[in-house]
Amino acid sequence: MAEKTKRFRSQLYEYDYKTGTIKLRNRLCPRCGSVMAFHKAGKPRWHCGKCNYTIFVEERKK
Repeated sequence: MAEKTKRFRSQLYEYDYKTGTIKLRNRLCPRCGSVMAFHKAGKPRWHCGKCNYTIFVEERKK
């Protein structure tokens, strides 16, 4: 069983000191507007846990 690490809210955002703006690190769901999670196991993808919307990340070929 994987250990859960506590994630603070300050880790979800990036603060740009030059412009004074706050930006969310993860993507927002285009369907419901919730914050999406990125999963690396299996096929890499963005997934919304609220509405189950999934965006698969395509690997770039050289």
